[in-house]
Amino acid sequence: MANYTVVNLVASITLDTKLPLSKMKTKLPNARYNPERFPGLVLKYEDVKPTFLAFGSGKLVCVGGKTRTDIDEAMVRLKKDLKKLGIDIGNNYDIKIQNIVVTSDLGRPVDLNRMAYELDDTQYNPEQFPGLVYRLELNEKDTVTFLIFGKGKIVCGGAKDEKQIEKGIDILINTLKEKNF
Repeated sequence: MANYTVVNLVASITLDTKLPLSKMKTKLPNARYNPERFPGLVLKYEDVKPTFLAFGSGKLVCVGGKTRTDIDEAMVRLKKDLKKLGIDIGNNYDIKIQNIVVTSDLGRPVDLNRMAYELDDTQYNPEQFPGLVYRLELNEKDTVTFLIFGKGKIVCGGAKDEKQIEKGIDILINTLKEKNF
């Protein structure tokens, strides 16, 4: 199995309360909210990695963390800020990882033209984008997507846990070896 580096986690969080986005915009200096352009409030802290997209329904999307701890720390900060505004969200929320993005290096060049020709579920148009897109079904419900570059660098997204990443990378490496790409 190749080594990989997590570069982004995307998590969804559902709160049991509605959020007053206009109030949050005026009271939180790190909040941006323009409902004519985007229905959510963007909340970026300087000292915490992840950014929140907050919606009036009480749904949150948390992006930019590299670990679950990053997301948990950002939630602690958000809870404190909301409490100052008179909104107590307690601990009754569930954080679900929706997407993990990782980078890796296969350690050797890859023949993208042959891959595009011989493998199903690929897209490759080097005039538009220098990488090959390879969608890999892990099972009936889970798919990961690879961006594969000629020098062997890869980006993998779509996984919900690290087991899916490891399985996807293992399948990719075995496919490359079997087909001698």
